[in-house]
Amino acid sequence: MSEEKLEGRSAVITGGGSGIGRAIALELASAGVDCLIAGRRSDALAETVALAAGPGRIVALEADIRDEDDRKRMVSAAVEAFGRLDFLVNNAGVTSLTPLLDYTVAEWRNVVTTHAEGGFFLAQAAIPELRKSDQARIINIGSVYGMLGINNGHYGGGLPWDNGGGSGAVGEFAYAARQGAVGQLKRGLATALGRW
Repeated sequence: MSEEKLEGRSAVITGGGSGIGRAIALELASAGVDCLIAGRRSDALAETVALAAGPGRIVALEADIRDEDDRKRMVSAAVEAFGRLDFLVNNAGVTSLTPLLDYTVAEWRNVVTTHAEGGFFLAQAAIPELRKSDQARIINIGSVYGMLGINNGHYGGGLPWDNGGGSGAVGEFAYAARQGAVGQLKRGLATALGRW
């Protein structure tokens, strides 16, 4: 997509306070896209806003992608601030590094709810506004771990094969499952939304 086509567009970017989300917001803003960045850490969001050099604006909204009301607020705040919504970037993420046999239901649900459930329902909330754009895009940030198993041997001592307690390899089990789910979610959304 050329910068001419990006100028004057707007985006919602989850997890925009750091890492990949911050980099996406700063790059889009430099191309003239107005960005609403959302996340749970207001200090990190403020840092991203402070780094913006335009010409696109970056507006921060403290919100949690796991919360239905917050998902609706993200969409309405973007439309209120910019008058439109062209792009949704589902980037927010969490993980849990835990030995295999110590992994809990709460850890699993936190990761899967943030990524797969939150991403799907935010897309659902955004679609009515995105349909008004002639350039609408939903971008789901994923990882190679949606297709590959995590090999602890590749991480030196960072991911031990055993924690000494007999609970098995330390891993990101829910994260890997979530990555596979997000890959399939993007295929399903592309098939369902492509005709629009």
